[in-house]
Parts: sequence; structure tokens; C-alpha cells
Amino acid sequence: MKKTCAFLVITGLSSAPALADSARQLMNVGIGTRTCADFEDAYEENKAGLAPGAPASTISTPLFGALVSFADGFITGHNMYGRQAPMIGGTASGRVRWLDNYCRAHPLANFLQASDGLTRELMRDAGVPEDKLNP
Repeated sequence: MKKTCAFLVITGLSSAPALADSARQLMNVGIGTRTCADFEDAYEENKAGLAPGAPASTISTPLFGALVSFADGFITGHNMYGRQAPMIGGTASGRVRWLDNYCRAHPLANFLQASDGLTRELMRDAGVPEDKLNP
């Protein structure tokens, strides 16, 4: 038992500096921890529930709605706190299409990464130079 506790303490201490040393480290909580594969599943389920001809960005299922709202909130956060940069947004259909393409290519990425990638793409579309994108 003492060896197990010592191992856990040493393991915990050895990983703490990595978190403390990285100013870029953040804690991802909530629905942003879902994977892109989860988004793809929710997107397919959502599309199956749409009326013929409805835009793919129409929300018909709770999980798809929550994920799209998370990405939209991420973009809104950028617009609130990145006011020196151009306001970004694009169209709902364009955002969903971008997330679909990203998540198909990166099924194991978490949805926060997808939302961040979408935000960066919208910033590029708005003319923000690569060296000005937030790291």
C-alpha cells in the first residue's frame, strides 16, 4: 500500500511541473471535451431528423444543438475579448460545414480543438495575418 501511495504521489508531482510550466495549458471542461467523432454522430443523427430541403445547420437534436452552441459561443468569446481583431462569424451553414470537414479529418480531436480551428479559419477569412492569430 505504501509503495502504491508513493508511486501515485511521485507520478502526480512529476506531472505537475508540466502543467505549471506551460502558460498555454488550459482546462477543457464540459461539452468541449467531446470528440469530433461525437460531433459527426450527432450531425448524422440531426440530418436524419430534418425535413427535406432544410439547411444542414438546422438543429433537430439536443447534442448537435449543444455542440453547435458551444462553437458559436467560442466565436462569440473571441468577438468579446479580441475586439482589436475584426469581428468574425460567417454563416451558420458555413460554420457547420467547416466543423463537419474538420471532424471527419480529425475524429479523435476534442470539440474544443475543432471550435478553435473554426475560429482561426474565420479570422483568416476576415484578413487577419497568420502571425496575428492567437497561439
